Amino acid sequence: MTHEGAAPVRYPVVPGNTADSTRPLPHLRGRVRFLSRPELAERRLRPLLVSDCKMVTPEAVAACHRHDLSYLGPLANGTAVDQLLRSVSGMELTRHLLSYRPQRVKAGDDRCEPYQGVRRPCTFVHDGQVFEDRVLVV
Repeated sequence: MTHEGAAPVRYPVVPGNTADSTRPLPHLRGRVRFLSRPELAERRLRPLLVSDCKMVTPEAVAACHRHDLSYLGPLANGTAVDQLLRSVSGMELTRHLLSYRPQRVKAGDDRCEPYQGVRRPCTFVHDGQVFEDRVLVV
């Protein structure tokens, strides 16, 4: 977690042999505890959690919803992801250009191939609760 100047203010160190799949919930609990400190709670900070696919689990998504936290990360490969990808045709992608351009490409450089992306709903289920989020298929 970083502050406005992007300097780390909370970074837990764990042994290198710790499985990533065991970290999402302890990580989220730590962030919630940190943000509930009196000097931070009154600011109502709600960070965007950025992670790899190990963090985007049904349990972690449920925790993010419970604590009003936003998250960004890729979905792990699997049947649901395959279905999402197949739901977007190449033709549909070409009709949805994204305004993002890599920093290395200067504005006005027409050699830049625009990124394309389509939003789709994505459902996560944890302990019988259903959470609906959006994914961007690129």
